[in-house]
Amino acid sequence: MARIVTMQQQPPDTAELKKDIKKQVEVDLRKQARRKKLFRCFSCLVLLIAVFGAVVFIGAWLVARTGLYEIPMISSWAFQVPEPVHRVDTSKGYTADDLLLSMRTDINNLIETQYPGQLLVSEASISLDEEIITAYLAETIQPSLVASGFILNQFQLAVEPEAIEIFGYLSRGDRPVYVTITAVPTILEDDISLEIKQARLGNLPVPKSIISIFFGPLVESMLKAFQLPTVGFVSLRDIELMYSKIKLIGAIEYTTFR
Repeated sequence: MARIVTMQQQPPDTAELKKDIKKQVEVDLRKQARRKKLFRCFSCLVLLIAVFGAVVFIGAWLVARTGLYEIPMISSWAFQVPEPVHRVDTSKGYTADDLLLSMRTDINNLIETQYPGQLLVSEASISLDEEIITAYLAETIQPSLVASGFILNQFQLAVEPEAIEIFGYLSRGDRPVYVTITAVPTILEDDISLEIKQARLGNLPVPKSIISIFFGPLVESMLKAFQLPTVGFVSLRDIELMYSKIKLIGAIEYTTFR
């Protein structure tokens, strides 16, 4: 009778198996940690590139809005040649002297007198046309700008009931720099003061905090030029804006010429 011998199956080494499983788990965890680290690094790199790209694009867009430089593929979308609130007729050939002539004519029409050369003081108002103010300011401001290397072109002062608008462009070389300032003239201690409401460099609004950087010399020159029409006033009481005219109201000291 044949004798069958069976081999009893050896039980696995439990400690060795646990060790292998632990080692495999550690390897998997390290791989997973490396993948997470690489993913985080890649995400940070993508985010950094996106932020840098956004900053560069915004900067280029803002520069293009000023019109200072031509930015390929951006300027054509971001910049349009600015237009004034309305056009002032500068074809009449007024000069700075016409402002004084206009004032003297208005003064002589205030009160009839039979005594030429008589010194009088009277409460009255004088209206100044925007065409004459534009000619006077352009002629007065230009020398200081030329001294700084700029030429002022298409300068005009447009008067609206709500505010005045100073518009023009400065050129140094071939590229024009458009300047638009909206202001409200007020009377401060018998002098005209300008309260800046808005300023733009090209199409870009400029915050009031840095207006002086871009427009300081221009505004200062205009303020000095604006004081001449007030010379005949003993005191200024009010200033009124109408369409295309500025009316000065106060006490005038004048000598008749009739």
